[in-house]
Amino acid sequence: MNVYQLSSQTDEDMIEKVSKLLMKQITRSEQDGSYDKLVKGVKLALDEQTASRIVVAESDDEVLGVAFF
Repeated sequence: MNVYQLSSQTDEDMIEKVSKLLMKQITRSEQDGSYDKLVKGVKLALDEQTASRIVVAESDDEVLGVAFF
């Protein structure tokens, strides 16, 4: 298993994987969420030099966990 922080160089495929997992977490907690808005938020956090961080746990090209803080 690999655990690492995403960066502004993160490819679209990984952004989609992370966004899908985050969307599942939002949906489970019964909060209303929009996938498109979530993808934009992930990209903004990666593109801008903000205090946001995204850490991913991945194994065999499958995202097992994600922390967005």
